[in-house]
Amino acid sequence: MGQRDGGGYRRHLCGQDAEHTAKAGNINEALALCDAELIGFLDADHIPSEGFLRDTIGYFDDPMVGLVQTPQDFYNTESFEHIGDFCEEELFYRVIQPGKNFWGGAFWCGTSAIVRSRALRSVGGVATDSVTEDLLTTIRIHSRGWQTVFHNVVLARGLAPTTYTEYLVQRRRWASGAMQILRSSENPLIAKGLTRSQRLAHMTSLLGWFEGARTMGYLLLAVVVAITNIEPVQNSLVTFIVFHLVVVGVSQLAMHRLGQGRHRFFPSLLFDYLRLPATITALSQLAANGRLAFQVTPKGRASDKVQAERLIPPAPSSLLVLLALTQLVWLLFLLRGLGVVPGTNEPQSTISAIVLLVNSVILALALKRIRMGHFGDERRRARRFSRELTVLINGKTFRLKRPSTSGGFIEGRPTIGRQRIDVLTREGTVAVDCWVADHDGEGSTVEFVPGQWATRGQLARTMYLEAIEVAEAPTLRSGQIQEPIRPTAPKYTPPVHRS
Repeated sequence: MGQRDGGGYRRHLCGQDAEHTAKAGNINEALALCDAELIGFLDADHIPSEGFLRDTIGYFDDPMVGLVQTPQDFYNTESFEHIGDFCEEELFYRVIQPGKNFWGGAFWCGTSAIVRSRALRSVGGVATDSVTEDLLTTIRIHSRGWQTVFHNVVLARGLAPTTYTEYLVQRRRWASGAMQILRSSENPLIAKGLTRSQRLAHMTSLLGWFEGARTMGYLLLAVVVAITNIEPVQNSLVTFIVFHLVVVGVSQLAMHRLGQGRHRFFPSLLFDYLRLPATITALSQLAANGRLAFQVTPKGRASDKVQAERLIPPAPSSLLVLLALTQLVWLLFLLRGLGVVPGTNEPQSTISAIVLLVNSVILALALKRIRMGHFGDERRRARRFSRELTVLINGKTFRLKRPSTSGGFIEGRPTIGRQRIDVLTREGTVAVDCWVADHDGEGSTVEFVPGQWATRGQLARTMYLEAIEVAEAPTLRSGQIQEPIRPTAPKYTPPVHRS
């Protein structure tokens, strides 16, 4: 956080003296030195649009509005949580959060938000009792009578987890934080000062993390039925199938309609399994009342000690065990049907075997996605861009491909060793010190020398802003003319409270 001095912000706080050195503690340390009425929050990997403040501060005309949250969106659409044009988080930010806002229960998501400092101080600053400090802080803000608003327009874009390791660290923190809140005296069911609609809104956010337990429970139930031939439902098979298909069909139709096209059946089911290891860890902590230390999602550059260009993460043991179990039960079903092992396959075991076959395919695809080289940890893990930059090295022109804020790749043979190169950007020429190394005879890798923050910041500004412009550019049909977008100030509409 910067501290204002005269006409600009010149001081930056690193939080080394904070009592709690995680994100919440650093914010609280800065809060004690800040006298601003409104505070904007952006994670380090997020870039706001020019309308970020213009389109949000109007809500604070209502003196009881304590927080305005905007959707999180991402410009690295090749991340682990993106499959084509599907993003796992889009349903929450563009559909679920607006629904919570209608009931007065929208919550702070840590970034891309504006908070009234008085509301934050009224609850003692950002909560340090949970690794999901943003949700717990919102519960406290609501309990003090403050209102929250969700402005459903993307006004900032950041980095989504690129690898499965990053994805799992983030989801494990979210799930474990939810369990911490459920075990605390600030559980929305018993916390004081909340309306009934706010209790419901916050409880659905917390209980949603039990979805993985439900998925695993259904899978294990199918395993038991396939092995024992025990009927879990005492009714005719035809009746069970009809009612089951009707329930599944209606639920999927409801998700499709209510999700406004942002819910996809297969990708959602795939991510249920990909999140499962995080859910299992969180549930074990809930049972043991364990405390999880805050762990920042590692969206950055890997250690220089890492020698491999990409490191494929190990497959989670929980998913491997489930896949092995489903395949063993399927093998038992086949051998029993062939008469190799004693017993018969009853109709209920046949249905369970089909369910296990489908789930084993999904598990195999989940493990395949985890092990894809595209999602492996990289030595140079900074965000790469598909564009190319023109660079000058010793008076010769080269093309810098796949650039990032830590380096890139040059097709050609410039002099190997430490060099000063000139990068041509639309804002001018940027001189940067770097190391040039041979790369399998096909070209050369370029690694920027550590430090040079002002220079690398200038490069980052050019590359990130261009990436956001590409992400925001609309797709025009043939012959269609794009009309200019004229910004309008938002009109505050208070959320409807259902007590």
